[in-house]
Amino acid sequence: MASESPTQTAATSPGLDIIRAVIADDLRNGRVSRVVTRFPPEPNGYLHIGHATSVALNFDVAAETGGVCHLRFDDTNPETEDAHYVEAIKDVIQWLGYDWGEHLYFASDYFEAMYEFAEHLIREGKAYVDSSTEEEIRDLRGTVTEAGRPSRYRDRSVEENLDMFRRMRAGEFRDGAHVLRARIDLASRNMLLRDPILYRIRHAHHYRTADEWCIYPLYDYAHPIEDALECVTHSVCTLEFENNRPLYDWVVENIPAQCRPHQYEFARRNLDFTVMSKRKLLELVRGGYVSGWDDPRMPTIAAFRRRGVTPAAIRSFAAMVGVARTEIRVDIGKMEFAIRDDLNQTSPRVLCVLRPLKVVITNYPEGDVEEIDAPLYPHDVPKEGSRILPFSREILIERDDFMETPSPGYYRLSPGREVRLRYAYIIRCDEVVKDESGEVVELRCSYDPETRGGRSRGGKPVKGTVHWVSAQHSVPCEVRLYDRLFTVPDPEAQEGDFKNYLNAESLVVVEGARIEPSVRLDEPGSRYQFERLGFFCSDMVDSGADHLVYNRTVTLRDTWAKISHTEAPAPTGAVSQPKQRRSPPAHKPPATPAEERTPELEERRERYVRELGLTTEEADVLSRDRGTSDLFEAASATGAAPVRSLVNWVMQELPRVVGERSLSDLPITGETLAALVALVESGTISGTIGRQVLAQMAETGDGPSSIVERRGLQQISDRRALEPLVTQVLAANPAKVDEYRGGKVGLRGFFVGQVMRETSGRANPEMVGALIDERLR
Repeated sequence: MASESPTQTAATSPGLDIIRAVIADDLRNGRVSRVVTRFPPEPNGYLHIGHATSVALNFDVAAETGGVCHLRFDDTNPETEDAHYVEAIKDVIQWLGYDWGEHLYFASDYFEAMYEFAEHLIREGKAYVDSSTEEEIRDLRGTVTEAGRPSRYRDRSVEENLDMFRRMRAGEFRDGAHVLRARIDLASRNMLLRDPILYRIRHAHHYRTADEWCIYPLYDYAHPIEDALECVTHSVCTLEFENNRPLYDWVVENIPAQCRPHQYEFARRNLDFTVMSKRKLLELVRGGYVSGWDDPRMPTIAAFRRRGVTPAAIRSFAAMVGVARTEIRVDIGKMEFAIRDDLNQTSPRVLCVLRPLKVVITNYPEGDVEEIDAPLYPHDVPKEGSRILPFSREILIERDDFMETPSPGYYRLSPGREVRLRYAYIIRCDEVVKDESGEVVELRCSYDPETRGGRSRGGKPVKGTVHWVSAQHSVPCEVRLYDRLFTVPDPEAQEGDFKNYLNAESLVVVEGARIEPSVRLDEPGSRYQFERLGFFCSDMVDSGADHLVYNRTVTLRDTWAKISHTEAPAPTGAVSQPKQRRSPPAHKPPATPAEERTPELEERRERYVRELGLTTEEADVLSRDRGTSDLFEAASATGAAPVRSLVNWVMQELPRVVGERSLSDLPITGETLAALVALVESGTISGTIGRQVLAQMAETGDGPSSIVERRGLQQISDRRALEPLVTQVLAANPAKVDEYRGGKVGLRGFFVGQVMRETSGRANPEMVGALIDERLR
């Protein structure tokens, strides 16, 4: 019996994707009692982001239903496979947070069984040895409008076929001399059923079985047998194998195996601005267009890992793009959003100056060094910690943060103007020093000693804040500014060679950057947010204590769409930069010009500082335009949520859902925003769920309470409900429990993450953490 298409059953399970709908129906109707899925990579390359979605789907649907997922290496092609790829694939799957436990399998372990099944098919008259050439077989197969024709070897006797097949195994024949074909239907409309090839002769060394075999099964024969032997219930693959399903069914129906697996398909998700073809990726590696398979511009999981992307971000992206029957290209902005959303909550903040410009603070005492205690995380991130920033007479700022003749809307440093140094003082530029060529090489400034650490003062407010490092104490480093690998979303759809569309600025190396000294001894692979610049990671290969190297993971915001391929001329008086060291404009903080403040908006800005205790930077943002200010005013007036929390949501979360739209276009009011924040503050929903609800509010205009109730998103904070989940996760990971108790305390986050995944993000992470701490003492 042919397996049914997912679309035949999905309609009976509303709210689930097509694969989960099939599984739900199978469990409900008793067709299966326990779900068994598998992820079957071929060990001939590195997994890419497309594979990650399949990994997540297969492991997650098994875990969600109390089933298991097998990791099986489909190693039936000895000419391209290698043990190195096996270990690399195992490593990245474990890094993604998945564990196959005892269910690690290899197709090569089943070679003997596959051979026995082939002899069974021969004895049943359903397979025969064909001695035709490759060209003859192709010609005899027919066309889409013309039926196939039988080979002159199709009617060999069972005895002759068995003899020939056994001699093929014994190595008597050269490569390509004979093949074993299934005898199915030469007139089938599905050309894959026109006596497909099951076995071929290949005198090649296999990385696991050595030279034991010289005949190897083809994928369409081997794959269903592997599933049947492992009693896989749901063999999930991508949509290009839909036409292969009748052959899959024919194999499992005609071999004497106990289990009858079924194949189901979902559509690929192709990512914009890259390519997924192994052949083309190999072309990039061998041609030297990238440094290797883990070059941070590549779409491989190893590359994402080296770039600084976390497993949580990749899993979040997989959930975001979902599972469907329609193949689409996924906007890379979704991937970047998932990365930012994750790193924003986990990355400590540090200061780094990419292109230093020297600043001498003339009224600061020579030889003095101050220690400024600066937080590692902003107030809206539930993490604590701080580091010491040394402050001295000579500091370094970004060259982009000075303009001799400022353009309208420019609020950073220029002659006679003031800016605030992040965490430090307000300074004023008093003098500009240039070299013989007229380039600015030094600024002489004065500081106000009463303004340390964000303290305000009377008079006109300072609108700009810039980052800095101490010239004496900062550490030199190399910064690699990675960007999108191609200049067009779909390089394979363009005319000519796809490599013609490689982005020449996908990597810009900045030497001579300076970073604060607190990071000097951090481990390679440590992640940070370089304030005002983006998220970065110390390179796991090239970075060391004597030579710090940082990779840009992602910019702070998606400004790609706003970038023209032809740069505009630099504003008059801007500090010049060498062309070969120019970074892609995407690294710069987005410059959103403020409206000309009306007296009412100016009054509000001052009131936010005076009465609400906001910083001048926060007050500037909240009074920048009428729409933002009115929304904040209306939300504050309800009294439903703390003002501090409202500030965070308006400044940090709202821009993510606004995107390129106008705030006035969204059906969100001050009242509904305040109601959402109140749900988060009361613990009814988690912050993660709150962001999901906000996104739906922006699309539908529904109130947050109705969305939460309709989708069942309430946070689980009941200790009695969470204890069994914690017990389940710890019991499922005994090796990791032993490692934790042996001192690998970083695994606490893994355990919390597993519980969060089991509850789709609804569990109270603080309660989960406390329960885990109790159990692992």
